[in-house]
Formats: sequence, C-alpha cells, structure tokens
Amino acid sequence: MKKLSFLFIVTLFYSLTTSAQSSSGLPVIDYSKTGFDSTAVFEIFNVEKIPVFPGGEAAMFQFISTNLVYPDSAQVNNVEGVVALSMVIEKDGSLSDIKVLKDIAYGCGEASIAMVKKMPKWMPGQIQGTRIRTRYVMPIRFKLK
Repeated sequence: MKKLSFLFIVTLFYSLTTSAQSSSGLPVIDYSKTGFDSTAVFEIFNVEKIPVFPGGEAAMFQFISTNLVYPDSAQVNNVEGVVALSMVIEKDGSLSDIKVLKDIAYGCGEASIAMVKKMPKWMPGQIQGTRIRTRYVMPIRFKLK
C-alpha cells in the first residue's frame, strides 16, 4: 500500500479592526449607537475580534493533522481536493451548525465534520468587548502523497 499522508490548508478569513471602513471597503457599524441582537450570527468580516482556536493557528494545524482521518474509500479512489465547512462559533466558544458547503465525496465531508466536532472550545469573536456568535468557513485540503 502506498505511503499515505494528507496535507491540509486551513484558510482563515481575517479582517483588521478599523475605525471607518473594513479592509473590504464595507462600512463598519458603530454598535454603541445602534445596539445589536446578541443572538445574531455575525460574519467574520463584521467582528472586531475574530474567533481563535485555543493556542492559535499552529495549534489548530496540529489538531487537524492529528484528528483528520482520510477515508479509506477516498484513498482507494485517489480522491483529492478541498472540503469547505461552515460553522458557528458560539459565545461560549462551542461549535454549532456545522455544515459542508463543498464536498469532494467518498466520505471526506463526513470526516471533516467528525474532526471539527472533536475540537475544543474556541475563544469567541467579540464586538465592543461583547462575545458574539460568529460564522466561520474552514477549507480543508485532502491530498494523497
């Protein structure tokens, strides 16, 4: 059997805190004047402080490499590609609403979800010092070597 390893790339969608406009050119809302619904789910580019995996990016890469299982059926069929997951990081750091946005079949989407469900609680996103629910998209690359 071929020696197998998988390479993953997790792309995080970061934005810098700005005073008038976000880096995408979209206006930044001053919630101190308008208030906000604490049950709303914010997109990553609308938060002041983005959610962070405990220990940071390097710790997340280590967690993924340790816990992501390349499905046997994907290996046998030489399936490679990117699975895109969407999830909500709750105010307490737990993960919910985990969905596959893009799948490459042969169990890779299910393997990605199973790995994310094992993740520890994250440090949640914040707006003006208040913890918020944040939608997060995580691409995971499956690659045979």
